[in-house]
Amino acid sequence: MNTANSGSASEVWTIGKLITTAADYLKARSVEDPRLSAELLLAHALGNSRLHLYTRWADPVADEPRALFRESIRRAAGGEPVAYIVGHKEFFSMDFEVTRAVLIPRPETELLVDRVLAHVKDNPRPAWQLFEPGTGSGNIGAAIVKNIPAAYLVAGDITEDAAAIARGNYQKHGLAARVKVAVIDWMKTPAGLVPEGGFDLIVANPPYVGTTRTDMVSPNVLDNEPSVALFGGPDGLDFYRRTTEEAPPILKSDGTLFCEVGWGDADKVIGIFAAADWKNLGRWKDFAGIERTLQFAPPAK
Repeated sequence: MNTANSGSASEVWTIGKLITTAADYLKARSVEDPRLSAELLLAHALGNSRLHLYTRWADPVADEPRALFRESIRRAAGGEPVAYIVGHKEFFSMDFEVTRAVLIPRPETELLVDRVLAHVKDNPRPAWQLFEPGTGSGNIGAAIVKNIPAAYLVAGDITEDAAAIARGNYQKHGLAARVKVAVIDWMKTPAGLVPEGGFDLIVANPPYVGTTRTDMVSPNVLDNEPSVALFGGPDGLDFYRRTTEEAPPILKSDGTLFCEVGWGDADKVIGIFAAADWKNLGRWKDFAGIERTLQFAPPAK
């Protein structure tokens, strides 16, 4: 696609024309959500919001942003995720910075946040002490803490690069005073970060792609997103096994754990937790009808 130099010298490339042309180009190359992708990339090139595009549909686009847009479209057509190109992604009506150090937030994970918020609403406490391992961009923890004024969160990630992104996002959303971010290997939380008596709630979206099941994942994901946040061992279930062992020492006896699971894994994960004397309290499907979120009570201490 050449939106900077194609056509006659007098041809005018408006916002509307650029979006329509780019969307068709991306669709022909099997890019997911081609129209939305084109809009996000043009808004980024112009330094404006998507709403701005629709209020200025017939406006011409200058050479410099048009060239930037053309390069962004080329990258997207080559399989690079749009979120990494523009450097941010919306989740739970909040905007998060993302880089290749973290997974891109996905809409199906909003179910995990919804279930946590419903649980907190139905089980009022003066304050909630939460822990989120593998926080990544911080999108899950931030969405929860933003909506629970009495929530305090310890968020961990195994890499400093990811932890730095999370810190920035918590700061961006005004949550830094109620969130501590640290480099933590899954749930091996330093004693100084565990509240007295343990956490009230743990929420986790672990790496659950199996190294023997990569055919179930888009090549764009495998080629671009961090492997440390994707793979959970040969069958993708290693972090659930770790959780059954690592969570009880840091979780209150009347606490609860919510986690996301991959396609077709709900029964397997419930079996792993049952074998370690955890009790399944709930299982919910996402908007695509896939069992995506599970809730557990810890074994008796």
